[in-house]
Amino acid sequence: VECGRTKLSRELSEKAPCLDIHNYMSLIRAAGRDRDVNRAFAVLEQLRVSNVPVDIAAYNCVLNVCVCVGDLKRACELVDEIKSKSTPDVITYNTLLKGYCSSGKVKCARALLIEMEEAGHKPNDVSFNCLLNASVSS
Repeated sequence: VECGRTKLSRELSEKAPCLDIHNYMSLIRAAGRDRDVNRAFAVLEQLRVSNVPVDIAAYNCVLNVCVCVGDLKRACELVDEIKSKSTPDVITYNTLLKGYCSSGKVKCARALLIEMEEAGHKPNDVSFNCLLNASVSS
């Protein structure tokens, strides 16, 4: 996947007897490289039905794919799912923040920053730089 051979990685994963969380995350990142949100969600669904527990890092990988292709609707839906099944972390919030900022939704980004703090996650340099850059650009 790291060398850009996403099709080959998919083919190999289909032949593997079992996958671990790292394999699934590599496949999600490969979908992201191909800008294929549907495939990222399909891999997430494969992970859900496997015996491998879905962790926040896997959710964040799919979230990043959504944000990178500009699919904020699915990104927000995924964050809602994360909130119902797990606890979002700083990376979750910063990734969604990046999505809002890159699409010019600075008010949504500011509201998310407040939500992040209320959830007990202290915004960091990434949070503030993202918001600052979006504010300057708008």
